[in-house]
Amino acid sequence: MGIGFDSVKKAVLEALNASSLATSSSTTDVSVIETNTEKALIRDFTNPNAMYYGYAPAGTLASAASWKIKKTTVVGSILTDTYADGNLNYDNIWNNRASLTYS
Repeated sequence: MGIGFDSVKKAVLEALNASSLATSSSTTDVSVIETNTEKALIRDFTNPNAMYYGYAPAGTLASAASWKIKKTTVVGSILTDTYADGNLNYDNIWNNRASLTYS
């Protein structure tokens, strides 16, 4: 019997909300934007099979090609992290996250 997506999502949200990066949080928003002076983080949990995390310098527009995007997929109790374009470069557009290639 595997872990349900909602359980994983709740655990991830609790862990992220407890992190030092967090300055505000909401578990009901489609995308939660949190910033400090150095980085912006957007989390998207709207897809039932994947969680997206976007990292960029503070103030970066979601339409700018300046994001590092991580996709976490959940299959049973296994979480797998992959990155847009298969790398950690800050060269992706957050708004295009669902159509990017991850590896």
